[in-house]
Amino acid sequence: MKIDKVLIAGGTHGNELTGVFLIHHWTKNKTDFSDFSFNTQLLLSNPKAVALGRRYVDKDLNRCFFDESINRPDPTSHEDLLAKTIKKDFDSKGGADFIIDMHTSTSNMGITLMIESNRFNLAIADYVRNRVPGVNIYAFDPSERTQSCLRSMAPHAIGVEIGPVPQNIYCHKTIKKMQFAVTAVLDGISAFGCETEKALPLNFSDIYTHVKNVSFPDEVVGSKFFIHEELEKKNYSPIKKGDPLFINILGDTIPYAGEDNLCPVFVNEAAYYDKNIAFSLVKKEDLLGR
Repeated sequence: MKIDKVLIAGGTHGNELTGVFLIHHWTKNKTDFSDFSFNTQLLLSNPKAVALGRRYVDKDLNRCFFDESINRPDPTSHEDLLAKTIKKDFDSKGGADFIIDMHTSTSNMGITLMIESNRFNLAIADYVRNRVPGVNIYAFDPSERTQSCLRSMAPHAIGVEIGPVPQNIYCHKTIKKMQFAVTAVLDGISAFGCETEKALPLNFSDIYTHVKNVSFPDEVVGSKFFIHEELEKKNYSPIKKGDPLFINILGDTIPYAGEDNLCPVFVNEAAYYDKNIAFSLVKKEDLLGR
């Protein structure tokens, strides 16, 4: 598994300033990557959204890299056109073998490594988890959703997600965590980047796999439901039948009625309100690398 080029992206969502800051910092301080054998490139993904202080201009850039969108001859949104431009420039420079995309969350996600579940991604994520305290690995099977992300341009990739941090602020603690996590990913790539697939670890424990998204319930007699206080900040904690999920101002509660021992993540994430997603559910399991 030869890794020659790594692309580090920030500002894919314009109001997540940790990645924006680090792209600017590393552009001025390229010696931070001088010890690695592979070439490292930097990308400020959505400068216009950054300037506006918004997640996106017209639509989520991280939903615009699916082949059908990229190949559309007449893109109608800023982000569709931008994705097409990024991909064309990316390909003209020979692409990259690995992409690291930096994100932050308003939800209490700690340090989460988001990957498509192939063996090399799992090996790198597991390497980071063994060196950075409090890391969780959130894995997705290949799907249209994973293939629409910016990081889908490369065969291997990790999204580094850190929270909680409000949108549109610089948080020193979060910047330090991101810098440390990204460096650990690069160290992992350096450690495994010349290994054959047979030399990679085969079994990976305690991986959180995506199950489904959960929407906010409909209003009852004009009273809006919101996340119950007992669910707040319980990312990666197992829930069971009867646990309260939602409550309205009248005190009406909606309990959990699904499979026991699934875990909520991205609980009450501000960026998902426009998609009506209250949280996602994941399952903790052991995976066999493939």
